[in-house]
Amino acid sequence: MELVEIKESTKQSFLRELFRISHECVNSTPSYSKGSVINDPFQSFLYSKTGRNDYDHLLDLFKRTMIASEGTYSYSAEISLMLCSKLHEMKIFDLDAVDAYIKSEKHLADRKRLSKSDLIEIWTSNVSSGTIGSEWIKSLKIDSSFECKLTKATKSQAGIHAGHSFKNIRLHDSFGSISRVKSEDSDLIIVDGIIETEGEIFSVVESYRKSGRSAYIVAAGFSPDVSIHLLKNYMMGSFKVIPLICATQDDPIGVLVDLSCATGCEIISSVKGDTLSGSYSRCMRTVKSISSSPSGTSFEVYRTAYGLQSRIMELQRAASAIDGAGSRYLSERISSLRGSIVKLHISESDNARNPGLMSRIDSFMRSLQPMTKMGIVSIDGKKFPTLAVRESILAFSSFISCLRSLQIIMEMT
Repeated sequence: MELVEIKESTKQSFLRELFRISHECVNSTPSYSKGSVINDPFQSFLYSKTGRNDYDHLLDLFKRTMIASEGTYSYSAEISLMLCSKLHEMKIFDLDAVDAYIKSEKHLADRKRLSKSDLIEIWTSNVSSGTIGSEWIKSLKIDSSFECKLTKATKSQAGIHAGHSFKNIRLHDSFGSISRVKSEDSDLIIVDGIIETEGEIFSVVESYRKSGRSAYIVAAGFSPDVSIHLLKNYMMGSFKVIPLICATQDDPIGVLVDLSCATGCEIISSVKGDTLSGSYSRCMRTVKSISSSPSGTSFEVYRTAYGLQSRIMELQRAASAIDGAGSRYLSERISSLRGSIVKLHISESDNARNPGLMSRIDSFMRSLQPMTKMGIVSIDGKKFPTLAVRESILAFSSFISCLRSLQIIMEMT
């Protein structure tokens, strides 16, 4: 390996070759490699060669730059490929002319705010036709949490589960014989302490005995007398006051505050001198549905609670200041505050038939949050989610800067 200078004429002739290959990959997929069909332009580009040893070293450098940029900015690699193809069509190969074109945003992209139709178009253009339909996007909330994984099932599927899902809030152990309890239009009560005596809940259970409605009490704990009392009456159908326990050793009050921010239900606090019997009617909130099991609870609300977004931002700041297990724990709590969770299950057979499928889906999912702030860009009629035009072309512009430095690591032949 040796550090050498690249002649200006070499740069221009290489750019001409780079743009030609990019144009072919953008417009001539699918391609073939080692007996496999490659339907993705970027994946096809990664397998491309110029046939000249000195150019192939430069091409490999560009590929590494694109891959590194894609890891930071969703779709930057594909946008760079589109730009190279467009420069080929415009017959621009001079470095100064390329720089001038890149810096001219009005020639690069028409930015606008995101719509559901844009999302559907971006999804269908990046996921192989028929792998997963786009119908699920219509009910998508932009601030949803995501879960994407491979499955041995024969068909890939996408689903949206509405509600704030809390793994640390579960059905009390006394309901162990009951696998799941679900109620519509139910009242929610949050208590930051342990409910010790039946007297504390007397007025609550009498109220729900008369009304016939359902109520869920979330607390740090319940004494055996209280939990057994609630279970017996639930089984007999006398009233439906269901105990949920906040089962976490890591900041249980913080989790209860999360639940309060998600549902708009005020916490009954013993520290402030509140009592359950005297405060429940003022503090409770009615939620659309509650579904609870020993593994967690989902709360679907009628409307977004005031202060929810502030709580999410607060936890995000805390998570960014730490790493390791602490950061992962806060990330789980942030996910609980999202209004829904998208579950994408990609079959192993679909992923094998479509190289790069999981990475494209990952890019789509990672780009949703930035799109809500910066919208999308349109290049030659194709839409891409992005943070900003400058960042979208980071892979290409950083490579041009590398060439302009006149020095590059190349293997001499």
